[in-house]
Amino acid sequence: MAVSNPNSSTISTTAQLIQFNPTSQLPIKLQGSQNFTTWKAQFELLLHG
Repeated sequence: MAVSNPNSSTISTTAQLIQFNPTSQLPIKLQGSQNFTTWKAQFELLLHG
């Protein structure tokens, strides 16, 4: 994607797609309300990383 900027020449930007496999990267499986807090913390760390 090229973006035109009136103060300079054309600026190129590239979007990068990152893929992950949650089945292999989330060792704790969600079991309803029994482990939701632990699972959520694990999932947030995976998304943040």
